[in-house]
Amino acid sequence: LVGRRVCHLPALRWMSELLILPLFVILIVVSWGMTSLLAIASISNADFCSGNSQQGGPAGTVMNVFEERGISNDDVIFTTFTYYQSGCATDDPIKGLYKYEDDIQGGIASAN
Repeated sequence: LVGRRVCHLPALRWMSELLILPLFVILIVVSWGMTSLLAIASISNADFCSGNSQQGGPAGTVMNVFEERGISNDDVIFTTFTYYQSGCATDDPIKGLYKYEDDIQGGIASAN
C-alpha cells in the first residue's frame, strides 16, 4: 500500500528519472574511464620494473627487445638509443645527415 502511494508522487518520480538515474549513468561511465586509465598506468609501470640481467628498468627492457629482435650494435636505432641513454655524450648517430642540411634549406628558400 505504501509502495503504490510513493510511486505516484511527482517530485519523487522527477528526482528518480531526471536526477538520480542520469547521475548514476554518468558516474558509471566515469568509473569505466578511470578504471581503463588505471589499467594502462599499471601495465606501463610494470614494464618499467622489468629489464635484463645486466641492466634493469626501461633501458634494460629496450636493450632486451633489441637483443630479441637481432638488432646489431651498429644499427641506427641501437646507436640512437645509446646516444640518448648516454645523455648525448657519444657520437651523434645522424651526424651523416647534417651534410644535407644546406641543400634542404636551399630547397625551402627556393620554394618561398
